[in-house]
Amino acid sequence: MKADNKDQTLEVRRLARLSLLVSAAISFCFLSSGLSCEATEGASTEATHTAAPQSEAKDVHGTGEATLETVLEKLSTTRKNLKTVKADVVFEWHILALDIKEIWTGKLLFKLPRLLNLEVKTKDEEGERRKKYIIGKKYAWIYTQDIDWEQVEKYKLASLEDKDKSAANPLEYGLAADMEQVRKVYDVSYEGAEAIGKRQTHKLQMVPKDKDADLIYSKVVLWIDDTLWLPTKIEQHKSDGEEIEIYLLSNIQLNKRISNAKFRFKKPWGVTELDYSREE
Repeated sequence: MKADNKDQTLEVRRLARLSLLVSAAISFCFLSSGLSCEATEGASTEATHTAAPQSEAKDVHGTGEATLETVLEKLSTTRKNLKTVKADVVFEWHILALDIKEIWTGKLLFKLPRLLNLEVKTKDEEGERRKKYIIGKKYAWIYTQDIDWEQVEKYKLASLEDKDKSAANPLEYGLAADMEQVRKVYDVSYEGAEAIGKRQTHKLQMVPKDKDADLIYSKVVLWIDDTLWLPTKIEQHKSDGEEIEIYLLSNIQLNKRISNAKFRFKKPWGVTELDYSREE
């Protein structure tokens, strides 16, 4: 049933809207960073995410040290091969001022141009909670299963062709077509090579060019696997760094066949639906 406490309901709605933007941002990362891989159909890899000391930054062409431009060039070159992504996900959500930390685990399905299916769960002393995020062609859904209540939220997505919206907020709904679009709004810097477990990555950092711009994230950090050319770690800062979202991807499988049915949502019988798709 739906939560009766008004404050709790408002908080759940706030978190749900936040989570929608988070899941949409993942779609953006695959699209805007020009990410792909040179793997064959059905190739997979496992990435373990225990951070290791930084190592020497190797140039992506095998000569000298890597630079921002060489990394972006590789991303751009390989982007055309990406069709789908399957991965296990660990999502950490931090609010520093309130000393809040939540860890959610689950699975992610992604399909170009921006289709997303993300299912995660967490468990504490009160019990288990689950969330499902579906980003389809025109709509997005958030299905929340809490300890003693369930609800669905439905949103209408902005058009992929909405260039003005993309420029105003390139992290929303995967609207930015490539990293060059992102660089119009964000300063992107290469922060060197860093090992994530046994895998080598290139670390990119993005901060807004205009500090007063109305953007969702005040900083985004991507760790790009130098074999897959896909982010295996994504760290997103909001509210001047007071709120941090971290995604760790592992058991990554690329270009596996995924049915479009995975990106459609059917509301369970009896579950309350909050339909925001009709709002102007």
